Amino acid sequence: MPELPEVENIAAGLREAIRGEYLERVEVRRPGIIQGPHRRRWRRFLAQVAGRRVARVTRRAKRLIIVTDNRLTLLFQLGMTGKFLLGTKPVEADEFAKHTHVVLHVGDRRLVRFIDARRFGRLWLLDGLDPDEPDEAMNAARMGPLGPEALAMRTDAFRRLLQTERSVKTLLLDQTRIAGLGNIYADEALFAAGIHPTRRCGAISDEVGQDLLRAIKSVLRRAIRAGGTTFSDYRSPYGDMGRFRRRLRVYGRQGEPCRRCGATIEKIVVAGRGTHFCPTCQPVGP
Repeated sequence: MPELPEVENIAAGLREAIRGEYLERVEVRRPGIIQGPHRRRWRRFLAQVAGRRVARVTRRAKRLIIVTDNRLTLLFQLGMTGKFLLGTKPVEADEFAKHTHVVLHVGDRRLVRFIDARRFGRLWLLDGLDPDEPDEAMNAARMGPLGPEALAMRTDAFRRLLQTERSVKTLLLDQTRIAGLGNIYADEALFAAGIHPTRRCGAISDEVGQDLLRAIKSVLRRAIRAGGTTFSDYRSPYGDMGRFRRRLRVYGRQGEPCRRCGATIEKIVVAGRGTHFCPTCQPVGP
């Protein structure tokens, strides 16, 4: 599933390619993808989008947001395999035609295709969204609340989050508590901070909690600079693969030696997700 670094790179690529351009039309090839208050009158909504200029391309956590100059908004939840690709050739001539669910037709015959092989992605149609403060519109559309952005989390706020008996991995994956951190980067941050993923949050000292927050932000920033992580489906809008996979210390490396101490990386299940750790670098706490 695309996580914060991947969505950040998608937003950056689309921002570069289509911000300031006019949407000639939005072609929906699978109407079942549409959600939100305009779901039953989506053709009327998209008719109002046609011919409008793209004013902003941004994200909130793992949600990609495209806002037109009349504040009509296309908000994509990418699901497990959602991605965007830029191109000019007809959709039917493309290898991804079968899995292309939405096509944005931009000036000069350019296409932005939303592709989702597993079909868990969704498109929310919203109006009046403020891209700098999107939560109000998203909550009104019953999208579910999001916590503060992981990259913007303050030390005192993070300390308060840790005042729970939940396991630390479970907390990090809870988007209502801290938004944008997914399975890959939670595992990597816990390794960097030397914390076992099943450790109780309440047993983590303030000092170690600060180390964890620094590790979270460092891992996310490095992954963004590397273009994200590609295992199978993820690509940038230009078709590039993420380069962070070669820098992973624990995620996806079960059975391999730890690059720090040589112990064998192990995999368990925490909060229903495959969880990777080094038993030596991340000892079990209380």
